[in-house]
Amino acid sequence: MRLENKVVLITGASKGIGRALAVGMAREGADVFVNYNSDAAGAEQTAQAVRSAGRRAWTVQADVRSPEQIRATFRFVRSEVPALGAVVNNAAVTGWTPLFEITVEKWDAVIETNLRGTFFCSLEAA
Repeated sequence: MRLENKVVLITGASKGIGRALAVGMAREGADVFVNYNSDAAGAEQTAQAVRSAGRRAWTVQADVRSPEQIRATFRFVRSEVPALGAVVNNAAVTGWTPLFEITVEKWDAVIETNLRGTFFCSLEAA
């Protein structure tokens, strides 16, 4: 197993690609912190799938647009495990809108989630 006894944090892991990454990494031996923003039930389903693969899983709610919530997430991680092996910055929004219909609020949500969230999660992990 390539990730035996590693611990990973995956943002946006309550469904879709994040869930697939969590399950795949668990099958490769990783314990997984499942981050979610609003889908607690989905995050718990992901965590159960990780546990079914014989690995430990935690769910942690945080909106990655918020540096304070990111810091709180990493405080929780550090309280649970001695070391984090990897962070997968999977949380993202698309904001699919016709070009001339985009709003400042929608654009800001994309940038704050996809760019700012990734940067501050990586910074905190480092």
